[in-house]
Amino acid sequence: MRRHTGLIPLSHEHQHALALCVMTDRALAANGAEDAVRDATTNILQAFDSEILDHFRFEEQVLFPMLTEFDALAALVSELKAEHVRIIGLVAELRRQAGRACVTELCSSLRDHVRKEESVLFEQAQALLSAEQLNGVGDRRAAMLVEPR
Repeated sequence: MRRHTGLIPLSHEHQHALALCVMTDRALAANGAEDAVRDATTNILQAFDSEILDHFRFEEQVLFPMLTEFDALAALVSELKAEHVRIIGLVAELRRQAGRACVTELCSSLRDHVRKEESVLFEQAQALLSAEQLNGVGDRRAAMLVEPR
């Protein structure tokens, strides 16, 4: 299904996260040295601090509450929130002690999470929410992106 315009800003952020994972995987495959792990860690933390955490917060404060009104989505939303907690925990672990295993696990978890949101949550959201509600999601995301943090 084609993505509704109200969800496109979130989908673009998902694309950035997936690109981060692809670039990280490629860098680690091409260069097994610790400097590659250190560079990957730096890139992941920068992306997390500048975009991903804010994206998670938006979903939890705006999108997820709208979707939990639908019984069919309550379990999925709960699962996605738990994945946010897990990913945030992996980022905290990465801050304490960068390592290849943690970088790999974080990218795998983030990749799976994003794909689930895109292929399952967003598809169902588009089927259940009105065009006005979906446009409201996009408007609120745009407004939050221009507000000072």
